[in-house]
Amino acid sequence: MLVTKTPPRKIVIGKIVISIAYTMLLFIASLPVLGVVFFFGGIGIEDIAKLTLFYVLTAFFVASSGVFFSTLFKRNITAIISTYLFLGTVTFGPFFLYLLHMSIKYSAGYSYAPTYTEILSILFPSPVFGYTSFYFGGVDYRGFDLWGQAAAYIDGYLAQETGILRFFKPWIANGLFSIIVSVLLIILSTLILNPVRRKK
Repeated sequence: MLVTKTPPRKIVIGKIVISIAYTMLLFIASLPVLGVVFFFGGIGIEDIAKLTLFYVLTAFFVASSGVFFSTLFKRNITAIISTYLFLGTVTFGPFFLYLLHMSIKYSAGYSYAPTYTEILSILFPSPVFGYTSFYFGGVDYRGFDLWGQAAAYIDGYLAQETGILRFFKPWIANGLFSIIVSVLLIILSTLILNPVRRKK
């Protein structure tokens, strides 16, 4: 790859496409299960379409992260560990920040009622936060234990939002984050990946 004449951009995009194709193959393999749920009226075509789009955007972000760290570090094990650490931080880090934010507010000694804007501004990078959108509306949240309670918590504050952010459901906000960061990672990867140039 270091001596190829292929432009770095095509190398990076090619690796990302391969990664996404593998992920989508696994998703397609799970479609029969979704079909059974759809047959019994659990979800609609629109829900499946939104879930598919969310999976594609998340896979795009994960693949871009993996390619970026593989171009940044020469050793595979270093790149793999760095990718997992980065994705783990993006996925779970916002929740720790939110808990810290709430503890600081409560320790101030006054009643604290968060808004959806506040929740969104902290949790939007996490795909777990984005996935809670698919638990919204017309379900018995108690049946999903902790995840359902979190979805009910977020859905309640979203219903109270009156500004433009009411249109930015968790999966939309996280999807936009995935697109923007993925594009930036691709650009950085193409800049870092510099095949050996032929001497003039």
